[in-house]
Amino acid sequence: VTSLLFVLLLILLFLTLSGQISRAPVFTPQAMMNRQNPRLHEAFSLFWNRGNPEVEIPDLLVSHDRLCIYRPTKDVLFPDGSIRNLARYKIPYNIHLDINPTQHAAEDATVIKERWEALKYGQRTNHFITENNIGHHTYHCLQGVLNLADNLEEDGGFVCVPGWTKHYATWLEKNTDYLASIDTPSVQFDSSHWLNKYARRISMRAGSIVIFDSRTAHGAGPNNSSHIRCAQFIKMFAVTEFNSCILQARKATIEQQMRINNFLPHLTPLGRTVFGLDLTHKTPARQGLGRGSAQGGQRGRGRIQGQGW
Repeated sequence: VTSLLFVLLLILLFLTLSGQISRAPVFTPQAMMNRQNPRLHEAFSLFWNRGNPEVEIPDLLVSHDRLCIYRPTKDVLFPDGSIRNLARYKIPYNIHLDINPTQHAAEDATVIKERWEALKYGQRTNHFITENNIGHHTYHCLQGVLNLADNLEEDGGFVCVPGWTKHYATWLEKNTDYLASIDTPSVQFDSSHWLNKYARRISMRAGSIVIFDSRTAHGAGPNNSSHIRCAQFIKMFAVTEFNSCILQARKATIEQQMRINNFLPHLTPLGRTVFGLDLTHKTPARQGLGRGSAQGGQRGRGRIQGQGW
């Protein structure tokens, strides 16, 4: 607990005034320990084979993403004994998709493959964040939010639209032309969008994780309490023919970060697996990569507006 609190205090130094999300991926020992936790791997594996032991679970790699802290905004006690409300620290409510729907659904996966090939890692640790927005319908895309502190309804944080994946294909088909015009790696639904009324806050205890399909519309709500909200973003994904090209560069950067953060003494056999340190160039056999020309992606999110969506 002491080490975790120390890590959180360090993170606070790098947060923006709104108290939202660290700008760069975090490789601190506690964050890495969470990523190699056996229970985390077990949880993602259950989704992979749907509880069917006959379905082989591939080697899963864990993401190296960011952490977030939402500062208290209501009845905050200050050292001078005063109690204040800090509305300026509230983040804007939002729901979004961390994938580009058109690229995710395309039969011609050239764009996806080229986006993976563009990742170099090394000094560009933000490429660990970029990889979170690359997904394709031919393989599982699962994301997770790990709560590091008890998170009540009023504390703000994760929201999602339950059951949205059941309607995702229909929504995509009806809006194909508009979505095709969006070239950003993710999309955000405007505050006036009808989907907002179906979004629900998901509160959790410390140590709990919510895992969801990347096609799920999700986001976050503002903190309306005197408590802190703290979470770590984690996803796991399998090696495919799309991303096998980045294994060596990714591995070298992770090893460098472990040395910098003195994590090597804490590395476990499972950690070696989920960090991809022992992974050879083996990929599942998949066919069907097209040869269409890829368009350059942009950072940020495309915005989906209006009530007619």
